[in-house]
Amino acid sequence: MTYLQEMESAQVYLSRFSELNPSPVLASGLDGKQQYANPSTSQLLKTLKMDNIDDILPIKHGGLVKTCLRTGTTLTEMRKVAGRTIVWSYRPIKKSRIVCIYGYDISDFLPLPNNSESLPEANPNPVLSTGPDGVPEFINPATSQLLQELKVKNVYDVLPIDHKGLAKACLKTSTALTEQRKVAGRTIVWSYRPVDDRDVVYIYGHDITPYD
Repeated sequence: MTYLQEMESAQVYLSRFSELNPSPVLASGLDGKQQYANPSTSQLLKTLKMDNIDDILPIKHGGLVKTCLRTGTTLTEMRKVAGRTIVWSYRPIKKSRIVCIYGYDISDFLPLPNNSESLPEANPNPVLSTGPDGVPEFINPATSQLLQELKVKNVYDVLPIDHKGLAKACLKTSTALTEQRKVAGRTIVWSYRPVDDRDVVYIYGHDITPYD
């Protein structure tokens, strides 16, 4: 199959399910250029008062596309734009040079910035804290509830595979990092955020399974 045929096949495939999708859905080729975008993507741009799709995709969009296709692995990254937090999931289409990109607006599920000390206990989403060694120092009730629902005893079984590496990189670069983990049919996006002036990382979980 030629590249053009692959592209046409991918666009037909996308149009079948993405036209009514309430979340943004895009397709990209190896060069990172947008090949398809559903109406929800256009609506998001309009809502954020943006004209260029590159302004809402991850900064390293081109690199994510290439890595996704090279490794055949789903990758996740987030982008903060105009007060909104969008998680982007890059997924390769098998036997093709096309990547499907799904966007999830998790802004309404993020904790309030001024309540970092008191909010985790009452947060309906999983919240953990860890030091540079990646060992959890705090786990809120929602995290324990998630473990029970998934019938998992070890918290490492729901955190990203490279959890310890993410914690170290987060502290070393003072940069928020995002990764996802699929467990028992659920897709959990984990956001790693360094605490200023402390050797601590807060980790927030968001279940995006209903939108997956």
